[in-house]
Amino acid sequence: MKKILAAAAVTCDLRGHVHQLPKGNEDIEPVSLSQRLGGAGTYMGRVWNGLHLPYELLACAGSGVYGDAVKQMAEKEQLPLMHESDDIQGCTYHLIDDQGRQAEMDVPGAEYSFDEDWMAYEDSKDYNSLVLADDLLSGPDADTMLETLSWLECPVFLNASAGLDKMDKDILASVLGMKPMVFLPAADLLAWAGTGSDIAKAAKLLQKETDAPVIVYTGKEGLYVEDGSQQLRTPDEDEMASWNQEQLDTCAAAFAAAMASGSDLRNAVMFARDLTLRFVKNKGVMKEFDWQEQKQRLVHILTWKA
Repeated sequence: MKKILAAAAVTCDLRGHVHQLPKGNEDIEPVSLSQRLGGAGTYMGRVWNGLHLPYELLACAGSGVYGDAVKQMAEKEQLPLMHESDDIQGCTYHLIDDQGRQAEMDVPGAEYSFDEDWMAYEDSKDYNSLVLADDLLSGPDADTMLETLSWLECPVFLNASAGLDKMDKDILASVLGMKPMVFLPAADLLAWAGTGSDIAKAAKLLQKETDAPVIVYTGKEGLYVEDGSQQLRTPDEDEMASWNQEQLDTCAAAFAAAMASGSDLRNAVMFARDLTLRFVKNKGVMKEFDWQEQKQRLVHILTWKA
């Protein structure tokens, strides 16, 4: 069975919970501290693991205390890191207040690296889609990565959940030149397009650039889709009002999973929306029953389509 190939980072996140975020140069004592995996590679990989879809993760774990932690946690979660590096693993510091607001600081390391040798013995016929995440595309080896992956002959999907502005302009131009389907938040789409508050016009501009579907997260107004010939919008939903990074990456992964499995665009978007709403309702904890239900929904979509 063909696999998804995902270029996405797996990071070490240090999370401190505080009553109030600091307002300036002040000392603050966290109420609690925790360490967990982060990055688009983690969040998307969990979805594909839950759906039992085959995939490979172009993700690197470095050395040092944070690198060791990433390797141990990734092994426990069965996230298939493709490479280990002698370079130091970085980390991301998060402060989270009582209202759920966050402040973060990224100290990048080996987790954002890429080596062309990783793909030296891979066969393009093994993959049914290529998923590019904006976190790895902001790394120092993004140009090498795109050049190395350019020989793949499969649909390309860009998960720009953190925003197009995270990438260098030349890198973004190269990515858009690969004609990817794009998933991104409305605010980032509008910033790229410069169309004021007109999401439909902005989506049309990006779709003309890529000649592929554009899926826009618009908050509680749902997902807006422009594919060049039609426009779709999922139903309004209050629970979609303020999806965080993990929830956005979950939605992107579910969409990529449905498309890679052979779904049509409309059903893939609805599948991604509904799976993420279940994820939000469960507060990020998906049990085997939840995943079994989602797999059955996907099978139903594919069977109905056939």
